[in-house]
Amino acid sequence: MRRPKGVPVQVRVIPYMRTPEEINNIRECWYNQINQSEASRRLNIARCTVRDYYNRFSNGELLETKPVSLLEILLLDKSKQEAYAYLLGLYLGDGHITKTKSLKNGNEVYKFRIFQDAKYINLIQLCIHKMKAVFETEINICNMPGCKEIICYKNNIPEIFPQHGPGKKHEREIVLRNWQKDIVCKYPKEFLKGLIHSDGCRYLSAPNNLNSVKYEFKNMSSDILGYFDWACSLIDVDTRRHSCGRASILRTKKDVEIFESFIGPKS
Repeated sequence: MRRPKGVPVQVRVIPYMRTPEEINNIRECWYNQINQSEASRRLNIARCTVRDYYNRFSNGELLETKPVSLLEILLLDKSKQEAYAYLLGLYLGDGHITKTKSLKNGNEVYKFRIFQDAKYINLIQLCIHKMKAVFETEINICNMPGCKEIICYKNNIPEIFPQHGPGKKHEREIVLRNWQKDIVCKYPKEFLKGLIHSDGCRYLSAPNNLNSVKYEFKNMSSDILGYFDWACSLIDVDTRRHSCGRASILRTKKDVEIFESFIGPKS
């Protein structure tokens, strides 16, 4: 049936719902002159969608588009995800996020803080290294009695730490987003290392007996304890809850040996 004269054409606008990572993958295929059918097969994306993006790239659109948020950068740059897994463990264990004003321009920014015992020089340097990798900004050190406060100022930090909220962590529900779980599944050891380096300990159950090494993770939040247990299960480590209900302890010597292989004594 023909459209009567004078009746405007109804145009249905379909929004672009592809993730930044998917767009980046299509762009990479376009740069490498991979035909549309092959790109569609490789990426499991409809050929019509690939064709549309190819046309946009050819017209000069999206070529200079850069991620504008911390989350987009993190999801696109896989080299940051290992460092993020460690920082996430540190934050859940004993990290803090607060809103403050920039000393440079007075604008509101977020302040990401991690505290470490002043005697653990290597842990302090490791934290600085991981924070630089994720945030790509200057890291500040504040000397406090017996400890070091490691600080980063950045806009929109809650984008990649959505567990931030009012009050103490153990007084509210802590739920990891699916993309956070994906990163932890890729780097469970880094996540566990961050938890142990913040709110965990390694000790000898028998003085001067190196064969009596134990690991324990304490936290007031049952949610965070649950994520510690879950991450341990990803590397075949069994845990049990302390009678107080606020700590998880490794069950066997085999479990301790696994932790020793990638954590070891704090220094």
